[in-house]
Amino acid sequence: MRIKVKSQNLKPGDKVSWGIYPENITLLSPDSGPENQSENIYSAHVNSIINKGPKKRITFKLVRQNKTLIAEVPAQFVDSMKLYAGGLCLVKLETSKVVAFRSL
Repeated sequence: MRIKVKSQNLKPGDKVSWGIYPENITLLSPDSGPENQSENIYSAHVNSIINKGPKKRITFKLVRQNKTLIAEVPAQFVDSMKLYAGGLCLVKLETSKVVAFRSL
């Protein structure tokens, strides 16, 4: 998977492990544009949505990368996007919020 990260210790092409906190994943409508890996925007299928009061925990499967992500998003935002299990959306991983470690 190609992902853009902000780090002074990595070089393009380095193999890394990475992570992002669930609350730092941004959801976008599939109508907002195409997938754009240079901006860390990926198409994803919604696997499940769990109501946690003011927030919802959403499990996604990235379409092309076959990776699973979990996001925590304000419930009102999820409801306004009309997300549902099995639906499609875009997820954005803010470059400044992705933590990467060089793989050995």
